[in-house]
Amino acid sequence: VTTYSLKKVGGTQQEVSSLIFARMSTGEIKLTGSLAGGGGSGGAGTEAQLAQSDFDGDGSIGFDDFFLFADAFGKSAATAGAAYDLDGDGSIGFDDFFVFADLFGKSVGKPMAVPQWPVVAGGLQLVPRSTDEGLVLALQTQALPLRGLGAVVEYDPAAFRLIRVGSEASALAGREAPLLLQKQEQPGQVLVGLGRTGGEGAVEGLLAELYFEPLVPEATGLFQVREATVRDAGGLLKQPQHLGQVEARWVPQTFALQPNYPNPFNPATVIRYQLPAAAAVRLEVYDVLGQKVRILVAGSEEAGFHRVMWDGRDEGGRAVAGGVYFYRLQAGEFTQVRKLLLLK
Repeated sequence: VTTYSLKKVGGTQQEVSSLIFARMSTGEIKLTGSLAGGGGSGGAGTEAQLAQSDFDGDGSIGFDDFFLFADAFGKSAATAGAAYDLDGDGSIGFDDFFVFADLFGKSVGKPMAVPQWPVVAGGLQLVPRSTDEGLVLALQTQALPLRGLGAVVEYDPAAFRLIRVGSEASALAGREAPLLLQKQEQPGQVLVGLGRTGGEGAVEGLLAELYFEPLVPEATGLFQVREATVRDAGGLLKQPQHLGQVEARWVPQTFALQPNYPNPFNPATVIRYQLPAAAAVRLEVYDVLGQKVRILVAGSEEAGFHRVMWDGRDEGGRAVAGGVYFYRLQAGEFTQVRKLLLLK
């Protein structure tokens, strides 16, 4: 369960973010991990599991432990080692991963001082693209072959909401899908961990896709990889030399002319339209006889969401009479007409 909605009697609809994992079998539902809090058993892992998850013994559960766990994933405890079998069922699977994910970022005791990871040439980049639903940021390598990645990606929470992180098309996928660890560190910051399972070799290309919903259609925001640790072909941990950042916005996928607001209006109204690509635009107002009243826009405009205000005046600056008017958008080969009502 990642999200759910509720509505109390007489109240408004509310969407709640959650992250609950459960294992189901005939006659039994056993909670094995919960990041949503709220009580119950098994959610946070035991003290023994906390100590057991510090696979490298540095006093904290971090990306180095995550990469080691990814190597052991899918194997039996006898083959990979009993330390990775966090639930004690004899195999290293998703039950163990859910326990590990809950414990990630915690300290076992007093952390040991570790040297700074060496810097490696190459880096990470964020490449934006728009879909009908929102903005997608592709997190990908830049001349940097790797077997695993741990990164913190920052974004503007006042402009965008993170929907999910996907690894379906990740280059890290081999015989099995890569392990994906996602944690919302704080508003505007998400931690992403990716690891190849079974000890497969280093790759380059797309690592993960981060899906965002703009809070307003015109939203623009800065996205950046704030910090990152990678695991190279030899299994060593290193820091990329370059961490990508990009300023991006959601671009609509279709031409459209929106209803003006307010409507009816007096003395002014706002007209909105959207362009999926740059185009020559003309936005004009006509009266019921088809006579041109006012040219609001005439020229080339970039892709995106646009708005313009009409103050109820003609080309000469004179206030027009109350009544029905039409506004028409021409953008390339696209044309759409809508009606508005001026009250006096």
